[in-house]
Amino acid sequence: MTTVPVFLAHNELVRLQLNSYAIAHNKSELTAGHQKDVIISNKIYGETTPRVVIYGWHQLNGEAIQPVYNKHTNTWADYSHGIRLIQNKVWINGKKTTIKKILADPYLNQLLSDEGVIEKAYYPVFETY
Repeated sequence: MTTVPVFLAHNELVRLQLNSYAIAHNKSELTAGHQKDVIISNKIYGETTPRVVIYGWHQLNGEAIQPVYNKHTNTWADYSHGIRLIQNKVWINGKKTTIKKILADPYLNQLLSDEGVIEKAYYPVFETY
C-alpha cells in the first residue's frame, strides 16, 4: 500500500475516472470521493495508542467505501488517504464562529457531524523520541 508503483497505479486509475468530470467541474473546486479523508472525530481519543481517523473514498453513487475508521495508528500512511484543508471560520445566521465551536455546541454540531458533540476537535500532539 505504500510503494511508489502502487501509488502511481492508483493515481492513474483515479485520474482516468475523473476525466469525464473535468468539463463539469472547475479545477479549483474541492471534490470528495477520490481519497479517504483524515477527519475530526470523537474516535481520535479513547484508544491506548494514538490513532488517525479516516472516512470516504466515495463511489460514483455517493456511498462511502470507507466508513469512519480508527484502527490505524497515527503514523499510518498509504496511497488512499490524505488531508483536506478547510477554512476554520464559518458564518451561521450572519454571525462569525469557528468549526471548533460548532462541533462543541449541543445543537449546532449536527451541521457538521453525525457523531454528536465533539469537544476535542483536534488531533493531540504526541512527542516522539
